[in-house]
Amino acid sequence: QETMYGFKVYIHAGEPFSKQLYELLSQNSNGKFFNMYGPTETTVWSTIKDLTNCENINIGNPIANTTCYMLDKNKKLLPMLIPGELYIGGDGVSKGYWNRKELTEEKFIKSPFKKDETIYNTGDLAYFDTTGEIVHLGRTDFQVKIRGYRVELEEIENKVISYPGITSCVVNAVENASKLCAYYIS
Repeated sequence: QETMYGFKVYIHAGEPFSKQLYELLSQNSNGKFFNMYGPTETTVWSTIKDLTNCENINIGNPIANTTCYMLDKNKKLLPMLIPGELYIGGDGVSKGYWNRKELTEEKFIKSPFKKDETIYNTGDLAYFDTTGEIVHLGRTDFQVKIRGYRVELEEIENKVISYPGITSCVVNAVENASKLCAYYIS
C-alpha cells in the first residue's frame, strides 16, 4: 500500500493538529494518523486519538496508567460537556520542577480522588465529549508555543515595559503561532 513519503503511521504531537493539515495529509496518504497530547511534566504523551478516517479532531483518551480530570476553580470534578482545567494523574506525572518549589506546589497537587496520587494542572482548558474523549479548547493563561518552545507572553511584555520610555505593551502570537509581535506605547 503506497503512502506519502513511504510512511504508514503518522504521529502528531507538540502543537494542535489543524483540520487543514489533517485533510492535506489524509488526502495524500493511506496511512494511519494519531494525535498525541501531553505536557513535558507528564512524560510528554498523556492522551491519544486515532484520527484515521475520523471527522472530529480531538486529543482522545488517556493512555495506559494515566487519568485525566476536568476540574473547576475549586478543584471539583466537572460533568461531561462542561469545560474546565485539565489535570493529569498517573505514573507519568513528574515530581515537579527542579529548584522551583513554589511553582511545583502550585501546579502539582495531591489528588482529591486517589490516595497517594499527584495530579498536574496543565493550564489547558478542555472538556469530555459525549463519547468520553477529551476536546482541547486552548490555554487558561497567556502561554503559547512557538516552534515547540513554551513562551509566556506576560514575561516578554514585562521585559519590553522595563525599557526606558515604554509605558505599555501587548505581545501576541501571529502567523499561526510561528512568530511573536509586540505592540507598545512609548
